[in-house]
Amino acid sequence: MHSFHCQMIRKLMSCIDYRRKVFTNLKQRLNTKCQTCDTTHRDHSSANTVESDDHQMPHLISLSVELQSMDHYLVIDKIWNRCLQELVTIRFRVEESFSWLSTLGGAYSSLGEYDITFAIKAGQISKSQLLLASITGDPNIVAKCGVFMAYSLCQQHRQPEAIQLIRRTLHPFIIRIEFCEQTVKSMFSALCYRIKHYYK
Repeated sequence: MHSFHCQMIRKLMSCIDYRRKVFTNLKQRLNTKCQTCDTTHRDHSSANTVESDDHQMPHLISLSVELQSMDHYLVIDKIWNRCLQELVTIRFRVEESFSWLSTLGGAYSSLGEYDITFAIKAGQISKSQLLLASITGDPNIVAKCGVFMAYSLCQQHRQPEAIQLIRRTLHPFIIRIEFCEQTVKSMFSALCYRIKHYYK
């Protein structure tokens, strides 16, 4: 994973769009910092009108970053395009594999209501989905995998383990998701209701 990040950073350093965004962000931060320091200096000077030379505020050094406008001509950033293409391709393949596993896991989970062998298989599929979710880093997909694993534990008559998974891992993880999908919230609520009233 470290080598992957290093390769990605080296690619980004060669991308024109990425460099422009970095310098634009740097310029904005410097302007904000200079304005804040200037305001603080003026407030300090007005409150202390008479100061000795030994206690004068240090001079501010302003760094100006000039960005050349690229609006008058079009630049095809091939390196940046390749980076995006690789990320989109990975995401597409992960989503496709996840959909197939969801269909297969749903079938095994339905049969798992009557046969524990299928419930165990559904739990194994949930773990495979969790590995795929770790590639994309999407917390909503990770939460869905946690719900599937809890269902599998319940169907295997391991309700205490499912409850511990919900209390210690799944629920704290869901409440920390910044943009939690309504589907995830509904799935979690249905899981809790089913454990409380069905799996006893």
